[in-house]
Amino acid sequence: MCELGNEYNYHPEWFEGDMNNWYSSLNQAATDIHRVDKKHPVTTAHGEIPEVLALNSCLDIDVWGMNVYRWDNPKEIFEQWKTVSTKPMYLSEAGGDSYMTIAKRGYKRDVNEKAQADANAAILDVVFKNQDSSSGVTLFSFTDGWWKAGNIKEQDPGGWAPIIAECPMTVRLTKSWA
Repeated sequence: MCELGNEYNYHPEWFEGDMNNWYSSLNQAATDIHRVDKKHPVTTAHGEIPEVLALNSCLDIDVWGMNVYRWDNPKEIFEQWKTVSTKPMYLSEAGGDSYMTIAKRGYKRDVNEKAQADANAAILDVVFKNQDSSSGVTLFSFTDGWWKAGNIKEQDPGGWAPIIAECPMTVRLTKSWA
């Protein structure tokens, strides 16, 4: 499979503020790839579920990859997908890192690799139960991206996303706003 782009839908500024420019380029690239290689499908890693504009503009995308972070339960995405497309899909990114922003459900706040392992196991379980609508998942990431949070010289658990206290298991990189 050939995958084009990674969450480009989050960056209209890269396309003169008009996502039609990206979707047109994406579909043209898929068309060109199909012309040269008829054996392999073409996909894209879309941030979350694609909206109508993306789906209608990219008819030559064979399989939709979606970067989905719904904590430890991406179950909803499979039902949502069935309502918008009959094409195959997969989770091009899903998973949890090892930093808990809150103590909850027996998990301690702070670095917690047990919470990470449990979250990833729960995600895999949901994906395997939805093989009728999903082609698989790429667990992301195998290393924590704490370096993205601020201080690039050390593991820095501060980040830019706010704490979401209502989430049952918070295992994403977030910043404490307290």
